[in-house]
Amino acid sequence: MKGMDSSGTLDAIEYNKNVARVLADVVKKADLEGRIQIHNGPALSVLKGLSGAYDIVFIDADKSEYSDYLGEALRLTRLGGIIVADNMFWSGVTVRGENEDEGARGIVAYTKAIFSDERLSSIIIPLGDGLAVSCRVR
Repeated sequence: MKGMDSSGTLDAIEYNKNVARVLADVVKKADLEGRIQIHNGPALSVLKGLSGAYDIVFIDADKSEYSDYLGEALRLTRLGGIIVADNMFWSGVTVRGENEDEGARGIVAYTKAIFSDERLSSIIIPLGDGLAVSCRVR
């Protein structure tokens, strides 16, 4: 896997059982068993069962739970590690302030959290639908 040390590992969480099965088959065919672990289930439940000091955590799941994912990501990410969250613009909804939707409210809460948490140095990059990148500085 490009960009990852030969001793590196990757944990992926997939809610859909059928998709998780396909991903596990791809990992097996690529001879990456032992380096890539596919976890099947609700993201928060799976995250709570993980431990370690991750270099990178990528969040792209139920938007209404983004702040909860952030709490788990902070627990799991090492000092100097990166937390990335996708869909920060939510098709422009969050930028326009149209936050009636539960997902949009979750993204807005996440945004407030990353910019107010002293453990993080954060930026939102206008790439695609918006990408929040936070570095764990404390």
